[in-house]
Amino acid sequence: MQGDGGIGKSGKEEQDRLSEKAEDITGQQADVQQEYIQVCADLKSSDLGSKKDQLRELEKRSLMLTDNSRQWIKIINGLKAWDEDEVITDYVSNAVLNLIEEIVDGDVTKAKCQELHLKLESIKKDIEEELEDNTSQKNEITKELKEKKRLVDDMKFGKSCAAERLE
Repeated sequence: MQGDGGIGKSGKEEQDRLSEKAEDITGQQADVQQEYIQVCADLKSSDLGSKKDQLRELEKRSLMLTDNSRQWIKIINGLKAWDEDEVITDYVSNAVLNLIEEIVDGDVTKAKCQELHLKLESIKKDIEEELEDNTSQKNEITKELKEKKRLVDDMKFGKSCAAERLE
């Protein structure tokens, strides 16, 4: 045995070589670990950021669709009222009611909506004309009623004046 603690020259060289190799491997491992950390950080920052943006966009779209759904339900309920209100059905033809039913059932096309719009506008015009006629008749009747009340009052006053004269 030699005086270097029982390890020969070739053993010492092997140990130095293995130590050097271990240091290289440790350095490489640290480099790989650092690269792994960097890749993870890049992935998180890029992918996570874009996923957050996508989530925000989906939430906006969800709110918009919810609002649109509420508006559609309101429109559908309004259209159903045309069929359910007996006063309205006196003014609306069966063709219009059938068109409304088709739209309520989900058969919605631009042409049907335009057709319904035109027919409802026509109904509105007819109702407005009838309302105008009724208002005119009401005013005329109110005027006649006031005149008749005045005549009745005059008769009462005339009778009371005649009764006073007789006394």
